[in-house]
Amino acid sequence: YLARSERINGLPKIVIAKLEKNILGDEHSIEFKEEAFELNIISGYEFDTDELRFSYTSMITPTQIFDYHMSARKRKLKKQQEVPSGYDENKYVTRRLFAATEDNEQVPISLLYKKDTPVDGSAPLLLYAYGSYGSSVPANFSTNRLSLVDRGFVYAIAHVRGGMEKGYAWYHKGKLKNKINTFKDYIACAEYLINKHYTQSGKIVVHGGSAGGMLVGVVINMRPELFKAAVAD
Repeated sequence: YLARSERINGLPKIVIAKLEKNILGDEHSIEFKEEAFELNIISGYEFDTDELRFSYTSMITPTQIFDYHMSARKRKLKKQQEVPSGYDENKYVTRRLFAATEDNEQVPISLLYKKDTPVDGSAPLLLYAYGSYGSSVPANFSTNRLSLVDRGFVYAIAHVRGGMEKGYAWYHKGKLKNKINTFKDYIACAEYLINKHYTQSGKIVVHGGSAGGMLVGVVINMRPELFKAAVAD
């Protein structure tokens, strides 16, 4: 078999192809129910095998390790990350949204919030982004976020240009002379989340670190009225 990982509109997928005398046969991808998640193929050392091991996580699902039987197209859970303090994923919601930009791009947004958090504009929202060096920000699980989310915050990741979530062109369109797109994409995501009533203007915390700290500095100068606080790591 040949197994490869892809990203389409920021969302990862694993594609399996049968090899017959070094010729690629029919392909299929492993399906998942959640809107936003992260996948990684775990390298194996045996070529002549029917099993593929991969990891799966989402903003509400702790990391899981699966063995996938490629001929039967069935998976078996081998291990799951434990949360010692206790955790119930049924209390939370994860979404994948897209914000339109002024130059007709669609910026992916990964979203996490508690089911009982009102979507009426009243919730505070933390919007994280990086958008540099071709780094794709995963929509993975983090116990650190739960402290905010349990207290009524909406947590969002803006997958802005400068990363590689939508391919090499997405990276190229957010660097050097095109760097302004990184900041405009972030503002477009903030405005979209306000328009969809996940929060309101003046209740957003902007968060970024390292090269993402530059993003923080720029957007709070471009559109200060949108933000309540800034974390520039």
